[in-house]
Amino acid sequence: MLSDWEWSTQVGIDTLKCVVSQHIPQWTTGLHTWQLETIPIILTRQNLFAIAATGEGKSALYIVPILVHLELSKKSQSYPSFVVRDHPVVIVVAPTKALSKSIIRELEQFGLSGLSYCHTTITKYRIKLKKNLEQLITECNTWNLICIDPEHLASPEWARIIENKTFQSNLTLFTVDEAHLIPAWGCVPDHVPILALTATLAIGTSTTSICQSLGFLGDSYNLIRHSNEHINMQIILQPLRKLQGVSKYAQLLDYLCDGRKTVIHVNTIPEAYGIYEFLWDYIQNEFDHLQRMWMFHSLCPDDYNQQTFDLIDSDPYLQVVIATTGFTQGVNQKMLLDSILFGFPDTIDDFWQAKGRVGRDPNTICRGTSGKQYWDNVPQQYVQRSTQLYNCGWPFSYKAWDNGLPQLFEGEKVLMMVPSELTGRGNVIKGWNEDIPQLSLGQQAMLTVHPVIDFTLLSRARVPSS
Repeated sequence: MLSDWEWSTQVGIDTLKCVVSQHIPQWTTGLHTWQLETIPIILTRQNLFAIAATGEGKSALYIVPILVHLELSKKSQSYPSFVVRDHPVVIVVAPTKALSKSIIRELEQFGLSGLSYCHTTITKYRIKLKKNLEQLITECNTWNLICIDPEHLASPEWARIIENKTFQSNLTLFTVDEAHLIPAWGCVPDHVPILALTATLAIGTSTTSICQSLGFLGDSYNLIRHSNEHINMQIILQPLRKLQGVSKYAQLLDYLCDGRKTVIHVNTIPEAYGIYEFLWDYIQNEFDHLQRMWMFHSLCPDDYNQQTFDLIDSDPYLQVVIATTGFTQGVNQKMLLDSILFGFPDTIDDFWQAKGRVGRDPNTICRGTSGKQYWDNVPQQYVQRSTQLYNCGWPFSYKAWDNGLPQLFEGEKVLMMVPSELTGRGNVIKGWNEDIPQLSLGQQAMLTVHPVIDFTLLSRARVPSS
């Protein structure tokens, strides 16, 4: 019998490749290199913190191990003798109901089953189905993955599930999705490896705080940090101009007139209804208005929100989804091309999270746009760092932005003020349609804002690694 550590050897990697080719033929090129290096860490039962861009394939880190255990337990004679579970179960902590549904939908594409352990599901089994949900979970015969919200982590019922011997023997992984949103914990098992996932977590105190809450200290965990840049995305900061007699939503029409499938992110439900009412009059009569534009928020029935997910990719006539913040966490629909934030979010990380809903197909050119009437509420730490870099002589050469740059921390996000003389100069990045300075391709995205009120742009530049 091979030990868990053998997964990191060539024998383990070859076994992993074989399982993926058997169960996921649609992945014609197999796992990405970084996934192939990371999944063996999980199979060796080590803690892992993975930070990578939206759409980079983080969900494979908890889905593929399930497939590995199932395949090797059913066909033990065909593979090396690794220790596996016959009825593997993975727990995923998801901060929103929308994220849980998205995870389960993706899981079903691989022939696996999942359950969202939330108030709605608990009530359904207790009152309507008259079944013992706690028993069904601990038997480990019904679901391969259990999504749970943070609220129920501290419940007595969940504590009993975690302490059940049968459940413990089959539990292979405890996963925290969108880890940057969950600073406090309830009942977390101490006998199973922990996988934390996020696309947006700044280096420094933010990472340290989450690691401490997870118990990731010293050399007790592995940290994988990838770029969160989307090279197929054009990012635009658009100042909102308020003109007498003109709706504040009028500038949305500039982005919607070409028919690209778009999600509009708003902070409040009343704002969602305000935009919905405004756009209603601009939908062409040839389209069914109720089919052309949908909303996603907590007051909509679960079935309605679920149908919205389905129609984004399946209905060519649906163009616009107006959504509150729940839509920004882990919702993966490949047909969305444009993301518009009506108002700049509280943090830069929230901005990256929202724009990550689009451009999932790397062969498309997508846009991430944010509109704001005033930019004085942008987090001051980014403005201060920008001023510091500007004052120390940032070389604003549109021909060579990657030479002689002031020192930046690896992965640092900066709000960079661009002198007006650069407006409209230089070539454009391939596939982009804005007349912006040519910037070097790099590992991180960097906010770039023109200080003149009637022109702003957002571009990317290299962040030095040392």
